[in-house]
Amino acid sequence: MHIVSLFFLILILGAFLLLIFYPFLQTKRVKGKQLATLCSNCDDFELPKGEGLIYFWSPGCGPCKAITPEVEKLSHERDDVRIVNVAESAESARRLGVMVTPALVEVRRGQVADIILGARTRSRILALQK
Repeated sequence: MHIVSLFFLILILGAFLLLIFYPFLQTKRVKGKQLATLCSNCDDFELPKGEGLIYFWSPGCGPCKAITPEVEKLSHERDDVRIVNVAESAESARRLGVMVTPALVEVRRGQVADIILGARTRSRILALQK
């Protein structure tokens, strides 16, 4: 009986850890791939010169509500920042490996350079494109 309880405890712990780390594993799958091949019909976020930031947010996300105003200001200042609502473009987000919001996808030379999950300050967002 003791061994069975230990087995189920390990199984539940493993499932919990997988749920926590799965979004991070998905982001590694798309790094270095061409944006055009990952998302051929993603007109929502066509970037000039194939470089910039794509910000994914969702309406019910608390951290998104904190960071979205800053990203919106940034998108008005720069033409290489796109904002995508995952409730409206879920398929595009899935193809780019975005499993949680907020997420910032950094694109360089038409390739996905990095995907940053979670809220960031304006200075950290600006540092991504340096």
